[in-house]
Amino acid sequence: MNSSSTNPLSALQSENLDNVIAYGDLNCPFCFALHQRLADWGLLERIEWRLIVHAPELSKSNFSLEDQSLLANEVFSIHHRAPDVAVKLPRTRPGTELATELIYALGKISPTSQATLRLALYQSLWLEGRDIADPRVLQEIINETGLADILYQD
Repeated sequence: MNSSSTNPLSALQSENLDNVIAYGDLNCPFCFALHQRLADWGLLERIEWRLIVHAPELSKSNFSLEDQSLLANEVFSIHHRAPDVAVKLPRTRPGTELATELIYALGKISPTSQATLRLALYQSLWLEGRDIADPRVLQEIINETGLADILYQD
């Protein structure tokens, strides 16, 4: 028996992933965990990642105690299901329409830069607790990733 058959990650890395499509929302901790694992395993660039907005109604004004509890339970679940993935509980679950539109706009200009921004947005929310629904925060992330020149070219 070869080592790749006993090591699921090695087997996955040797698979043809050209036709694999993953759908995820930036404000979903389970999507973040999958995205982070794929990045850590060096597989992210081998799959197509499509962002969705599964909760367009989200806003700070309607983030109830029940919503907070649900988010805390989801993050707690990640700690148990994916202990190798660091994740922190953000203060709120931000809407992701603007951030998602930003990533799609970047894809039209520089498709290879999409993954850089997507990773930065996921990590900004789920590791740093930043509000990625805030345009100022999005601008900061664009600047931090060095993508401002690409996005704002004439």
